[in-house]
Amino acid sequence: SGLQILEAMGVTFQLGQNTYASSGVCGIPRSCLRAEDDDGVTRDFSELSKRMERREIRVDGKITEQGATVVIAQLLYLDDQDPTKPITVMIDSEGGVVTATLAIYDTICDVKAPVFTSVYGMAGGTAILIAVAGAAGHRRATADARYCFVPIEQADGGSAAAADVDRLRSTFATRIANHSQLDHDAVLSAMERADCVAGHEALRQGLVDEVAG
Repeated sequence: SGLQILEAMGVTFQLGQNTYASSGVCGIPRSCLRAEDDDGVTRDFSELSKRMERREIRVDGKITEQGATVVIAQLLYLDDQDPTKPITVMIDSEGGVVTATLAIYDTICDVKAPVFTSVYGMAGGTAILIAVAGAAGHRRATADARYCFVPIEQADGGSAAAADVDRLRSTFATRIANHSQLDHDAVLSAMERADCVAGHEALRQGLVDEVAG
């Protein structure tokens, strides 16, 4: 379950009268840490607890396999707690590992709870896919938010690796096209040109439903 994954990774948070605590953490923003005494730094996840109470999940910074696992676990946990209440995913990320991002995307699509998305900084690279995956009518962004496409590059590894990159590139473009007014080829072109658009242009392209400001 989502809770078991979080506990195994050492994520500590509190919901109501229940505290889920252990040591160590990965994929959680540094803003969740606080020094409490002179003996060293104590991890304090009060900020994470408050976000979980509000059913908010952050996707900040680079998307890694470990960070994606934490995001997925939070989605599964909140969905299990109440599949009728919305979950809000707040995004300020330059993107990252394609497969990790696809795993978050698939989880957003699979959970029963409606998932709202909100871009308050950048949805760059693969993070665009998470931003557009929100429930229709509930994808929001600030006016100065940036949606920045980037090419999915080919690493050295011969024709097999090249074919795999082509497959991931096509999958990425198809899924964005399914959630926007851009077609598959337009997404591929935006990736190749490394297009970067602000909130209102993203609205015109159907990448977001509502722009604040």
